[in-house]
Amino acid sequence: EAFLNRMEAYALSGEEGLALAELNAFRKTRVIGYTDVNLSGQVLLDEIRLERRKELCFEGHRWFDLRRTTRPEIKKEIEDVTYTLVQDDSRYTLRIPQDAIDANPGLLN
Repeated sequence: EAFLNRMEAYALSGEEGLALAELNAFRKTRVIGYTDVNLSGQVLLDEIRLERRKELCFEGHRWFDLRRTTRPEIKKEIEDVTYTLVQDDSRYTLRIPQDAIDANPGLLN
């Protein structure tokens, strides 16, 4: 996860050369016969995020990644009913349970 975080940070801070080098090195350790790619801009960032999604699959990171990157919306269909979280929906943020606040009022600060 730390390598993926660093790649994303490099890409977001304009250090695209470092981000690309790390992405290619990362993929070489996971893909037999991998050939380096030459990406930049949004395409590079999208590939890094795709790699993060694949690497951390089923580890519970996806919702937090979507929240962290302020995706415009998340849609989920369950039994023919579509549920949608739009950008900045209050349901993105989990509330601190009231019993935890009661036990430690300093949590509100």
